[in-house]
Amino acid sequence: MTGAASYEDLERRLELTELALQRCERLAVAGRYAGAIMHEVNNPLAAITNLVFLSELQVEDPKQVLRNLKVIEQQLVTLSRVTRQVLSFHRDEPVAREYDLIEIVESALKLHSARMTSGNVAVTKDFRAPAIASVFGSDILQVVSNLLL
Repeated sequence: MTGAASYEDLERRLELTELALQRCERLAVAGRYAGAIMHEVNNPLAAITNLVFLSELQVEDPKQVLRNLKVIEQQLVTLSRVTRQVLSFHRDEPVAREYDLIEIVESALKLHSARMTSGNVAVTKDFRAPAIASVFGSDILQVVSNLLL
């Protein structure tokens, strides 16, 4: 059989194609996450920028500047929380570990809230805590995100 691909060759090509497709799907999901995360980061940054500007204008009113600083502090806490959640789910995990599935679902809902709102999608939550499971957190986040999207 010269020039014809063997069954093993075709099987190997199919396997390589499937792997490439899985990598492409992961990249597409990562792109969607990046957009959703940037939205979650942009709102607090915009608030902080505006409050700094206002505080510079209100330098003669120390009480107002202090109130502005407290709101800035709250926005920084929000940024820190978003960053921690993203980092915890997107590290390469060699083995499954215990995650709170409710926390993962809440993260996915928050990440996609703008898209769901623009699509007039309403989500009713009925969680029964605790929901601890030994899983790959990023994989579960991807599954929940796919369901939401």
